[in-house]
Amino acid sequence: MCLDGCAAYRFLNAPDGLRRIPMQAIRIHQYGDRSILRCEEAPEPVLRAHDVLIRVHAAAVNPADCQFRRGDYAAFAPLRFPAILGWDVAGWV
Repeated sequence: MCLDGCAAYRFLNAPDGLRRIPMQAIRIHQYGDRSILRCEEAPEPVLRAHDVLIRVHAAAVNPADCQFRRGDYAAFAPLRFPAILGWDVAGWV
């Protein structure tokens, strides 16, 4: 996952070779309670210098994610919508 809110793509081996399948991501389009969470396809990331692409195997939610979703940090760290929350991941670079 890139820090600017784009999602990684995962790669699957298929009989016809390597296929690219867009990752499903939980995104928000505004601040609010948990009812605003949407499971959607996310666009392919554009990597910049010093970025890495991660094939995510597992992700977690911590209290800061809920605080960002509610807008608790909007005054000093506003989100760009649609946003993908969560920085706690395990996977392959």
